This record gives sequence, structure tokens and C-alpha cells, in this order.
Amino acid sequence: RAGKLVQECRVGLVNLAVSGEGAARRISLELPPARIRVVPDDVVAELEACLGAPVLREPAPRAIDVGPVWLVARLESAARVGALAPDFARIAALEARAGVTGVTVFGAQAGGDSAIEVRFFAPGSGVAEDPVCGSGNGCVAAFLRDTRANDIPPRYVSAQGMRVGRDGRVSVEIAPDGMVRLGGACVTCVEGTLTV
Repeated sequence: RAGKLVQECRVGLVNLAVSGEGAARRISLELPPARIRVVPDDVVAELEACLGAPVLREPAPRAIDVGPVWLVARLESAARVGALAPDFARIAALEARAGVTGVTVFGAQAGGDSAIEVRFFAPGSGVAEDPVCGSGNGCVAAFLRDTRANDIPPRYVSAQGMRVGRDGRVSVEIAPDGMVRLGGACVTCVEGTLTV
């Protein structure tokens, strides 16, 4: 149904908006306030070992908490992100050591319908690679806002899931006041009522 809604989750109340009908239906959310910290060099070095690839040190990777806590790092390009063959067992150990839910990596895309490609790994939570992750994409936007990245526009599309047989797209907006909004097309897979 179209309109404004609120979802309650671990981080608290999250504002949602639903628009359109059928195949044109879209859901968007406002990212809760993010708590951001730069991670130490030893965590970055272990992240690179887990990924088997270097991450950019400027800007430095960050742990971003929006309920789930993502370790967010930028790679030199979307092609580099797509070519990763991460060590999932090692990432699970890093998650526990760094106190994060998982790892989020992204790189700028040259051309196409998306500005960046994003991948999310959370093997410690039983998700080797998430095909499309709202909180992770929101954390990438918070990272871009926090680092004042000027090569990615404040409104962009993120591509995710191609490496796991999906072709997801997430629309992201970093508003002038800093509010992050993200969303995309959705399909109802299960519908029901819970009576408590």
C-alpha cells in the first residue's frame, strides 16, 4: 500500500515510504543516524588479507553502525570489487575481532546505469554474500558523506548481486541536510498477519 510507514527494528523506528503499484512499486527508507569510526591499521591489513586485494587508505575504512555494524572500505574500481574472491572463514574471524556484522566493499563504476558496485560479506552471520543489502548500501552512503567524496553524485544507483546470480539496483540519495534515503523496486513474496 502506498504512503508513509514506520518499521521497528533493532536500531529503533525507521521511516519508510511506499510508492507505485505492481511492477512499479518502490519502497524507500531513511537511514537512521550512523555512528562512524575509523578502524585501526591492523584491522585494515587483515581486511586486505581477507579480500586478497588492497583497499584505499585515503579515505580510510570505517566501521559504520546503523543497527548492523558494517566495516566499509573503498576499492580502486567496480572491476576490482567484482573480481574479489574473499576468504569467508577469515572474514568471519575478522567480524568477531573487529566487532562488526560484516564487510562492505565498493568501487566506482565507469559508465552503465550505476555509479558504484557494492558487495557485502557476513559469513559470521551465515550470509557469505548478500545479494542486496539496504543497511550496507546505507553505510556506503554514510561513508561517502563522511569522507566528502566528490566523484560520486549525491543521487546515484548502486549495483549489487551480480556475483551471486542477482542483478540488484538500489537508488540512493544523500540530501543536503545529510539525510540518507535509499530504496528500490520490491516484490511481495510473503504476506500475512500476526496477532499478539
